[in-house]
Amino acid sequence: MSNEIEDLLGRMPLRKPPASLDAKVFGARRRGRRILWWAAAGSAVGAAAAVLLVAFALFRDDGDVVARDTDPPVPVPETSAMAQADPAPVRLEQNWSTVAYEGVVTPDDRTPLRQFRRRMFEHVEWIDEARGTRMEMTVPRDEVILIKATPH
Repeated sequence: MSNEIEDLLGRMPLRKPPASLDAKVFGARRRGRRILWWAAAGSAVGAAAAVLLVAFALFRDDGDVVARDTDPPVPVPETSAMAQADPAPVRLEQNWSTVAYEGVVTPDDRTPLRQFRRRMFEHVEWIDEARGTRMEMTVPRDEVILIKATPH
C-alpha cells in the first residue's frame, strides 16, 4: 500500500509554489520572533518582581518585642516552676514509603491489571531525658495496588 502511494507521488508533476506562500512563511517567522521577544521580556520582569518580593520578605524589619532604646529583658530565675518541672518526653515520628511497579497480572484470566507495591515504614522514637530512657519502634507495611490496564 505505501509503495503504491510513493509511486503515485513520484509520478506527480512538481510545480513551483506561489510567491504568496513565501510571504506568509516570512510573515509568520517575523510574528513569532516578536512574540518570543515579548515573552522573554515578560519573563524577565516576572523574575525581577519575584526577586524583589523575596528580598523584601527576608530583609524587612518586623520590629523587636523589646524596643531598642530600653534595657534588655530581665532573665527569669532558675527556681521558677518551669525549671523545676520534669521536661515532657519527646516523640519523633518519621514516615516514608516507596512504590515499585511489579508488572501486569490477570487474576481472572480476562482483565489485565497493573500491579504496584507500596512499602511504608513508620518510625516512632520516644526520648525521656528526665528518666534517661529511649524507645524506638519501626512498623513496616506493604500495600498492593491494582490499576486496570488499558490495552493498546
